[in-house]
Amino acid sequence: MVKGFGAMTTPEYVKERLEFYSNNLKVPMPKHLILDEDEYAGVVIDEYNDYYYANEIKSGHILGSNYDHGSVMFINLKKDRTAEEIEETCIHEILHTKYPNMPHGSQFYHYIKQIKEGNYNPKYGILRKFKDWIS
Repeated sequence: MVKGFGAMTTPEYVKERLEFYSNNLKVPMPKHLILDEDEYAGVVIDEYNDYYYANEIKSGHILGSNYDHGSVMFINLKKDRTAEEIEETCIHEILHTKYPNMPHGSQFYHYIKQIKEGNYNPKYGILRKFKDWIS
């Protein structure tokens, strides 16, 4: 548990929120969920030979990560973060599973906002993306 934030930042809470958003966005839960910087940095080195990214993780700059279309997911519980920040990171990473090729940008962050507000409609998102593409 992250110091000072109570039950909202436990591994159990993170798993519950990821399951909630996975179900709502109709994507699978990650096969491997990692909540520790050092452990995730080790996986990144061992599995992907990516020393640069492993150093970024160890520096504490990475709040979450999604490798292999959600197969391996990292939510950083080592940093002092609020429950709201952890919730947003969970949404962010599940959204990467749903839309693996969508870059960070206004549409991506609009989806995060919609999901947080309970207003996300995947059909609207797909139509909006198509509408943006033809205009």
